[in-house]
Amino acid sequence: MITISSKANNGTLYHEAFHFVFKALFSPSEQLSILNEARIQYGDKSDYNLIESLAESFSTYMQNRNDNGLIAKIKSFFEDLILAIKSWFNIQPDIKYYFYKINKGEYANK
Repeated sequence: MITISSKANNGTLYHEAFHFVFKALFSPSEQLSILNEARIQYGDKSDYNLIESLAESFSTYMQNRNDNGLIAKIKSFFEDLILAIKSWFNIQPDIKYYFYKINKGEYANK
């Protein structure tokens, strides 16, 4: 269970949800894959700092996806399309692919 203070910043729930998914629901190979991708994107940091960077990025990703503006909806549509195509052709998943899978609930039944 994740407990969040009523005084927490916007996005804190998404940040903490990422930690839960990473620790409890990602397979070891998924953890390794996303950490390797994070090292490329964020630099050679400790695993702890990489996971913190990923959690913050997931929070930002989710807050941007919740934007109800037309431009945001169009952008999200094309990002989802690109991620779906990568998935169909088994292209190496990137960080946003994992964020997409979390958002779509693919880890909800693990």
